[in-house]
Amino acid sequence: MAEISSFLSDVASSAPAPGGGSCSAIALAQAAALISKVMSLSMKDASEKQKENYAESLKTLEKMRELLIGLADKDSQIFLDLIVAFRLPKNSPAEIEKRRIEIRTRYSEAAESPLNMIKAAFPLRTDIIALMHDGNQNALSDTLCAAKLFEAGIQGALFNLKINIPHLSSEEEQTNLEKVCSEYQSGLNEFSAEAEEFAKQQNYL
Repeated sequence: MAEISSFLSDVASSAPAPGGGSCSAIALAQAAALISKVMSLSMKDASEKQKENYAESLKTLEKMRELLIGLADKDSQIFLDLIVAFRLPKNSPAEIEKRRIEIRTRYSEAAESPLNMIKAAFPLRTDIIALMHDGNQNALSDTLCAAKLFEAGIQGALFNLKINIPHLSSEEEQTNLEKVCSEYQSGLNEFSAEAEEFAKQQNYL
């Protein structure tokens, strides 16, 4: 727990990073970890075919967790790099141009970071819905917690993507990413509605 405590202390500080982007990645990694737990607990009563599917999914989920943890670290560094870019000198036309290019590059990276989180974690929604219905029902609360962590992580990543879109260099790039955001938001809304309805049916809400 020491690493978790250290991370939360950094988040709580006045330092510019880590912030919402890194927290979103960690929320998604937690969702993936909980789904791994529920899959492991569901192995005993699963069919042989389902056990094979779970085994493959567990490998995928482990890679997903590792990727998301790496993206949490990377997101913090990207934001720090953006701050450095804004502090570059602007005493001559050449310095001004260099600073402008550097800032645009860093904003592009800042938009790419949460998008990579979403791309990495979005397939998790299928596992969550499947385990709600077919997983170990003694661990249903874990599955529902994973659903909420997934919602929070994806929504947070979308917020962090959208805040950077206006700073991108081309209108075409901005338009394309706005469309991507809309598509992922629609998918998330559908997932959230389905998960909430299931929770209500099971008297969890």
